[in-house]
Amino acid sequence: MNSRWQTGMLGFALLLLPVVSPHPRANAEATNGYVGTVTLCQGTSWLRRGNLGYTLVRAAGIRVGDAIETGANATVAFSIDDGPVVVVAPQSYVVLTRANSTWEVHLVEGETRCIHDGNSSCDLLAGKCGVALERSIVQLESRQQHVTVELVAGSAKLKSGRETRYLVPNGLSVQV
Repeated sequence: MNSRWQTGMLGFALLLLPVVSPHPRANAEATNGYVGTVTLCQGTSWLRRGNLGYTLVRAAGIRVGDAIETGANATVAFSIDDGPVVVVAPQSYVVLTRANSTWEVHLVEGETRCIHDGNSSCDLLAGKCGVALERSIVQLESRQQHVTVELVAGSAKLKSGRETRYLVPNGLSVQV
């Protein structure tokens, strides 16, 4: 994983912690299906909603089912009102879904980091690999069907095939 990007995103994640709590606009938009907000949009990125595509901007509302695609020099962060903060690296594609009461962040390609407070259920998914986030910061990279998982802080459970194991924050990454 790109260590410069990781270092920058760790510092950025600390700045985002106050954003995790719902803000006044979130309640106003709840009736429109919005579940979160884009808090950072650097470079060119796109929001895919159904068959439509939009250029992504800061403060845009996020709905369940939305996909975010980042360009070559773009970084996007969005916060879910009762869930994680998600940071999407350059040249990445993620989709936000919800299964029952569990938030699911699907990394299709690229790299993402989830910062989760543990107050809701959240899974970070890539291919056949899944990470159940507890109170944690998890980095996930998926390139050409090769997935790398790194637990930066906290605790999380890795699910890959029939195997389930707890990750420990030790600076090492697990390839699945």
